[in-house]
Amino acid sequence: MTEQIRVRSGVEADFDIRDGEVRLTRVASPGDPWGGVDWERALGPVELHVAGDEIPRGHRNVGNGATRALRYVKHDISQEPVGAYLRIVQLHPARGITVESHFQFFDDVAAVRAWSTATNGSELPVTVLSLSALTLSAITEPAPDEWAAGELAIAHNTFCTEYRWVSLSLRDRGLVDTGLPLIHGLSTTGRVRLSSSGSQPTIEYLPMGALEISGRSMIWQVEQNGSWEWELGDYRRGLYLSLAGPIDAQQWHAVLEPGDALTTPRVALALGLDGRGALFGDLTRYRRLVQQHPLGEHPPVVFNDYMNCLMADPTEEKLRPIIARAAEVGAEIFCIDAGWYSDATEWGDDVGDWVESSARFPSGLATVCGWITAAGMRPGLWLEPEVIGRNADLTGLAASDVFQRSGERTNGGGGRYQLDFGSEAVRRRLDAAVDRLVADYGLGYFKFDYNINTGPGADGLASVGERLQRSQAGYLEWVAGVYDRHPGIILENCSSGGARADGASMSVFSTMSASDQNDYRLTAPIAANVATAAPPEQCGVWVYPAGDMSSEETMFSIVNGMLASPQLSGSIWSLSAEQLTLLSASVAHYKSIRSDLTVGVPTWPTGLAQWDSQWISRGVRVDGALHLAVWRRGGAASIDIDLAAVAPAGATRVSVFPSEQEGFSTDLSWDADARRLSLTLDSPISARLFTIS
Repeated sequence: MTEQIRVRSGVEADFDIRDGEVRLTRVASPGDPWGGVDWERALGPVELHVAGDEIPRGHRNVGNGATRALRYVKHDISQEPVGAYLRIVQLHPARGITVESHFQFFDDVAAVRAWSTATNGSELPVTVLSLSALTLSAITEPAPDEWAAGELAIAHNTFCTEYRWVSLSLRDRGLVDTGLPLIHGLSTTGRVRLSSSGSQPTIEYLPMGALEISGRSMIWQVEQNGSWEWELGDYRRGLYLSLAGPIDAQQWHAVLEPGDALTTPRVALALGLDGRGALFGDLTRYRRLVQQHPLGEHPPVVFNDYMNCLMADPTEEKLRPIIARAAEVGAEIFCIDAGWYSDATEWGDDVGDWVESSARFPSGLATVCGWITAAGMRPGLWLEPEVIGRNADLTGLAASDVFQRSGERTNGGGGRYQLDFGSEAVRRRLDAAVDRLVADYGLGYFKFDYNINTGPGADGLASVGERLQRSQAGYLEWVAGVYDRHPGIILENCSSGGARADGASMSVFSTMSASDQNDYRLTAPIAANVATAAPPEQCGVWVYPAGDMSSEETMFSIVNGMLASPQLSGSIWSLSAEQLTLLSASVAHYKSIRSDLTVGVPTWPTGLAQWDSQWISRGVRVDGALHLAVWRRGGAASIDIDLAAVAPAGATRVSVFPSEQEGFSTDLSWDADARRLSLTLDSPISARLFTIS
């Protein structure tokens, strides 16, 4: 006798229960005719691995002994404002562990959010080595031709070269149909495994992946600001996907005392039939639904004095003319970046006290912030709250409040050490610092940066990975507390640029730094692809024109930020009158379209940008209009862009910025029937912003 749990929302899911076992047999978007996998090929929705279990075949995160022992207890479905919520409860009878699988569905979005909780109901401690947030076997039937055609995409995210998506066939990734019959549960030991260990979760890869197979597409993300892992492999001639936070491979395990509970990070999965590009739209809608501190309809224009500007060497003498210029071109926030607290040029080992440098600000930093306010902007300040330098005052902190391994502090570089945000003393210290800075300087904005990496964690709990997990969770709780105490504050998430472009951070922060790339030409592919990691309005992209740029190069630099959240910087004092006029006009144009960016979804008519792409495009679709940025970086002077899938039907009007009024000519034609844009840009470095309506 088989019982079935069925959910029909923005995503459809079927769970079959037979002889006390729960298996996920189908997950699909509405309208997908695929019937799912049969019982023998299906896996349960969660994987649990505890000490004493047999090691899974190939050390993969499926087939754990504890998982096979789980038995169904109950389930409940409720209707929440955004959609259906499902909880499935299972029990490990011998171990006394209860495992709850949680699923949040969304009525109008083809995405599902999932997480798991394990509770020790026994009278003895239990050591958990891994607990998946979601295990998914309902992907494909065994079909060698389909496997060969299947394509897996991952996103490289290394320093200054972020958001580089690369696709390969499953076969080229090492996954092939085994040909093995369904005896003894045989499968290969093959898998594609992506992971990160440490406190900069996106320093190498985005915690995401995308699969296109059998005419269906799916994109997933692990929402974790510390260590994480996902793996895709074969199981009984089908494919499985396991999504998890830290596991044993990242030097993590957790000891659950009787009554203790452990909850995984959240993960999200978007599914559809219209290709990977369309799914990023659903993922964007989902991210907005779970975003706790949105910017509203008018994301502000920020000037930050770091990139290609003061480069962490601010003084009141340098800042005064820059503040005036920033206000002149239309900035609404002026953020003073690193170095403001140190008398030295090398400021890394002075972080942590957060007291202004009297040498840099002889009139006082409050005076400088007053200049910013008088110019009509909100003052902001750079902070690295998780880090303390070797020159800082440690009064009030215990030795255990700083990460250590084998009795030595973890040195993250530059004389900086990691604070443990699982410590109440640390959180009180930073609460006091932030509250004082807001009160003293009238701040409305903080850039919270993070430029070290702890490695897998620190001593002090059952495992070094568990200490890191506790600290990282505590940090986001602390950030949420800053919002609670200071309504209206805007907090920017930065980590050497994009090393924390993860879903957990971006569900809490209002905005983020996309990259620290300082070449405007190389910023273009980053600016185009950053919307795969966060909604466009959350993506802070540098705009840093310089006085030695031509008018076309200046515009190229500006377009980088026009379909994101522009972070103005650069040698603004060197700009000519013509460049300043162009920058002012660009900021005004951005303000005229920015409300669309907060509701629109991204699209890539010429595909996701590659690092060496000569033509790049990225759009934002809203009802009745398409805003489209196009960059040329050499190559042929002309391009035809097929917009049939993304431009509004019946669109007849194409406006271009900058226009002839700003001194720019653009050779273009619009085929309204085919919805095709033909464009010629004579300069090998040039960019335009179009609105098609």
